[in-house]
Amino acid sequence: MTMELQTQVDCLTNSLILIDLKSTDLGWTFDGTEHYYTIPFSRYSGLDTNHLIAVLFSSIPKPVTFGPIAYCGTGSAYPVPTTVAVIEPTFAISATTGPSAMAVDTFGNANTDNLGFWHRGGNATTYRERLQKS
Repeated sequence: MTMELQTQVDCLTNSLILIDLKSTDLGWTFDGTEHYYTIPFSRYSGLDTNHLIAVLFSSIPKPVTFGPIAYCGTGSAYPVPTTVAVIEPTFAISATTGPSAMAVDTFGNANTDNLGFWHRGGNATTYRERLQKS
């Protein structure tokens, strides 16, 4: 991963200074766990810490989460908050064996289903075939 710091003395001139360092140059190592990292400004030769305008991370090989990122003129540690593991419920549902003990409708009653609800909303339609004599 590369971290670029950008500094500019004023906004009226095109005096932008870009300084790139790799994470290994900063002494950072990544093992997949949360860590607190400080930016060693002294390793950025020519950096004007009074006029920082941007921090750019690039060449990141895997997903990462940054934050909180803060700079107020003096370096101070921000404690990494502890994270609580997400516990997901686990349960097993047994497979159905044989016919269900309760069927919603066995069509034993013309007006209601097995639960007692009326189901005559769609009357049966009778179709007849009519043959035409030619």
